[in-house]
Amino acid sequence: GRTLARPTFRELAPYPSWDFANGFFFTGNDSLKITLINNFDVRWEWFTRPGEILAMGVFHKNFENPIERVIKNDNGEIQYQNVDEAIVYGAEFEVRKRLDFIGAFFDRFQFGCNLTFIRSEVDISDEELDVIRTYDPNPDPTRPLQGQSPYLLNLDLTYDNRETKTAAALSFSVFGERLSEVSLGGTPDIYEQPRYEMNFVFNQNLRGAVDMKFSVKNILDSSVKKLHEFNGQEYIYQEYQKGRTVSLGFSYSIL
Repeated sequence: GRTLARPTFRELAPYPSWDFANGFFFTGNDSLKITLINNFDVRWEWFTRPGEILAMGVFHKNFENPIERVIKNDNGEIQYQNVDEAIVYGAEFEVRKRLDFIGAFFDRFQFGCNLTFIRSEVDISDEELDVIRTYDPNPDPTRPLQGQSPYLLNLDLTYDNRETKTAAALSFSVFGERLSEVSLGGTPDIYEQPRYEMNFVFNQNLRGAVDMKFSVKNILDSSVKKLHEFNGQEYIYQEYQKGRTVSLGFSYSIL
């Protein structure tokens, strides 16, 4: 199949705006081109019974004019720019299984897992390589695609009791170190470090059309950390915590 990715209006608008969440000026680029993607996928699936699946697949994607987030100048101004091409390929594994085979107590539990391994490559331009060679005589002519993690893992455990109208879900996810921003010339690129995330949601029907929902998001509250690495030494570019979110809500259905 063939797909495309269009730049957003903010990415195209040629004026700077302040990004309060990340602490930098963002400038649009009215020269951005549409990204074209050629997708090659092979997937095998086995539905062992309703609601269950065992699957695995491989994929290969060729990008024409992919869009990357780049540090534009020494003031740390961020801009999206096209690179000529990129390659992304990998394998995906998925499992969704009811746990009643363990025992009667687990009859209403279900486990899910999705694991993806990814390799991405972008050719570094000759101009950028010339600058990198001033401190590294043998640089790698390729680098990962900006924003692409080398692996992704998602786990979830759900409970569904239709008799008591109770449902709950505990989810966990983690991603591998990924290129966050492409730096200028000899400055090392900025990489976002792996972050663990866990969420919990509980739903209960109280009476008739009245429902209660309780949730806790970002339970582990892992730090969002971005850093440079130079000569084996890490230099923190940005680090902060998002904090946990706890919510309790009630709803009434009129249908």
